[in-house]
Amino acid sequence: MSEPDGGALPPVPSERRRKRPVKVEPEAPPETKSAAALLPFIADLVAFVVLIGSGMLLGELLVRKSTGQVLSEAGSAPKFPPVELLLWAAPPVMLALMYLLLSGRKQSFGAWVRRRTAK
Repeated sequence: MSEPDGGALPPVPSERRRKRPVKVEPEAPPETKSAAALLPFIADLVAFVVLIGSGMLLGELLVRKSTGQVLSEAGSAPKFPPVELLLWAAPPVMLALMYLLLSGRKQSFGAWVRRRTAK
């Protein structure tokens, strides 16, 4: 396999040469959500449930019937939805939509907790 020029082999192209292995540092494991990260979510969830519950109580006061009675009469009403069901459902829906609007604008209770824990 010698060359007619003097018997030397041609140099090996750089692609064929073995390169030193590059040391790759292991990636840090993804951070798990700590209790501090879950606290704003839990605060929002509790506030949302309290608003829905208070809205249901307000709805009971509006129709002057209990929730169970309103729901049982709604299933057997000749025309659905009955007016009492709409009056009963209006306060919880209104309060839920208002809280979702505040949450979207970062003005909810969970956003307040997030700002307090960041300081």
